[in-house]
Amino acid sequence: MEKNIMMEDLAAIILNYNTWAESISCANSIIKHYPSATIYIVDNASTKKMTNEFQSFINVENKVNFIQGKENNGYSAGNNIGIKEAISNNHKFIMICNSDICFIDNSLDKMIEFLKINNKCGIVGPQIYDVDDIFQPFYMMCKLDFTGRWKQIISHIPLLNIISKSFVNRFIEYHEITKPIKAFSVSGCCFIMNNNTARLLYPLDENTFLYEEEHIIGSVMEKNNKEVYIIPDTHIIHAHGISTNGMTPFSYMCKVNSEQYYMKQYLKSSKFQMFIIYKLRCFVYYSKSLTNKNYKNYKKEFKNGTKNWRRKWKV
Repeated sequence: MEKNIMMEDLAAIILNYNTWAESISCANSIIKHYPSATIYIVDNASTKKMTNEFQSFINVENKVNFIQGKENNGYSAGNNIGIKEAISNNHKFIMICNSDICFIDNSLDKMIEFLKINNKCGIVGPQIYDVDDIFQPFYMMCKLDFTGRWKQIISHIPLLNIISKSFVNRFIEYHEITKPIKAFSVSGCCFIMNNNTARLLYPLDENTFLYEEEHIIGSVMEKNNKEVYIIPDTHIIHAHGISTNGMTPFSYMCKVNSEQYYMKQYLKSSKFQMFIIYKLRCFVYYSKSLTNKNYKNYKKEFKNGTKNWRRKWKV
């Protein structure tokens, strides 16, 4: 459904998958805090029928454009549909946004203003809080290479986690910030990029269905000497899990597969390094299956799915 689009400075892309009510709330939050924004809601081939409420919403809201995706090929593929529209309509700034996001105060204004006055910055991310308004740590403060990945994995294993303490402190910012900080990448749940950066990143790599998208974006930004920042005095609420349904066994398999792809294509890791990380991830999965019925019942699919993926990418 294409409407008359004025070339305002911000295009907001909301990726919807069975989250019709959340997409309405997210769009209303954007409209409230940045009325001039043009909103593109991309449906990633939802399996649940569009609600009457959502149909009425897009019929009434002139600044909201609905785009129906033909199939669900993941986060990057869905967002590429919206990015393509935003680039073709020459918006100055383009925001990627999960459907379970709510904006507080003038966060959008601050993010766009930061991009306007900092020419070296291509992407800016906000401070993120959960539904209880508790600050969520920033991940990806530095690049997660092979060493970082195995340290990150063992950081969740009692007794072994002491080995990774120094790395984790460099990789994660646990506290609210008082000044802009440079990061390797930002959370994929919400960030704004300028038009030049969008053209650089487009199309987002569609070889990952879920996970590692932020790391890929960070790698592309690093390769092209573009800067990424998280800025203070911003506040968004992210209802983690509503748009992704949490870390299901399928999600964990996607995480493992995407990680293997990223290590091969972007980190240029050796097969030995990739094998070590793969086995560590398998150890975590099978440990979870001891106490989690869903993980236990999905073991065969996990084993076949990850092996087939590694065979596909010859790792």
